[in-house]
Amino acid sequence: MESRKQKNFKDSLEIGERAEKELALIFKKRMSGFIDVKKVDYTKYGFDLFFRFVKDGIVRADTIEVKDLAGGYQTGVIEVWADDRKTRRPHWWKMGNCNYIFFKDSSRNLWFMYEADKVIKFLENYKGFMFRAGNGNKDDSGWLAKFYWDPNNLPPHHNPEFVMDGWLITFKGAIKK
Repeated sequence: MESRKQKNFKDSLEIGERAEKELALIFKKRMSGFIDVKKVDYTKYGFDLFFRFVKDGIVRADTIEVKDLAGGYQTGVIEVWADDRKTRRPHWWKMGNCNYIFFKDSSRNLWFMYEADKVIKFLENYKGFMFRAGNGNKDDSGWLAKFYWDPNNLPPHHNPEFVMDGWLITFKGAIKK
C-alpha cells in the first residue's frame, strides 16, 4: 500500500502527483479518442491537467483538477476555504478555468468525476458544518466540507447537506501490480 504520510505540503503534493499520473494512464489506456494529457502549473492555471481527445471527429480539450483522498468513510472532503480566516478560496475555484474535478477514494481504488462549476456553486452556498483536516499536515490551514462520494449511492439516513452537485460518473482506478 502506498504511503499516505502527509506531514507537510510537499508530502501532499507527492500523493496528488501520483494520482495525476494514474488518471492520465487511465485516460490513455481506456479512452477511445485519447490524444494526450499534460501536467500544468496549478498555481498559474488553477487546475492540474490539460487533456485533449477526439469526439465526433473534433479535437476537444478539458481542464482537470485531481484530488486523492485516503477514503475509508462514507464521505469525502473538499476544501471550501484555503486559509484560517476564510478569505481565500482554493486555487481551482476560478469559475470557468477548471472543467472537471476527479476525486480518488484510495481506500476503495475508485474515482469520482464531478463538473467543477457545479461543485463551486454548491460550495458557495454551503451552510453546513466545516472542519479542519485531521491528517497532521503542518501546512494545512483550510476549511473542509464533507460530501457523499456518489449521490446515487447514499447511505440510509444520509445528511442532505453532504449531497454535492455535479457528479457525473464513478469508475475503478488503475490495477496495481
